[in-house]
Amino acid sequence: MFREVAVNTLIFGILQVVLSTVLGFLAALLASGKKNRIQWLNSYQLTLYVLVLISVWKTVGFNFLFFLSGIQTISEELWEAFSMDSKSAVKWVWHIVIPLISPTAFAAILLCLVYYWRNEKKE
Repeated sequence: MFREVAVNTLIFGILQVVLSTVLGFLAALLASGKKNRIQWLNSYQLTLYVLVLISVWKTVGFNFLFFLSGIQTISEELWEAFSMDSKSAVKWVWHIVIPLISPTAFAAILLCLVYYWRNEKKE
């Protein structure tokens, strides 16, 4: 048991460090490119969208966990019953998942709005 936990911790640490380092390096290359240099925060047209992208990046993990917990509450029996009638994943999402997680979606949107307005008041 201890060995399994230690190995999992080591794997997690290595993958997290490698992936965050590589993604950070690639983002830095993109941002500092010498050819077609983009003025990310000096361009009036791009500034708003760059700030939105940063804010989305910061909150996407929270929304992912929120929606994942909502989706996992959908019973397996419902999926089995639906799969007998239709094999379409789009229909599954549109007719089953979205209606059943609408309270979760409402809560996620509400919490994001509160988070946004709370941070706006600090500045």
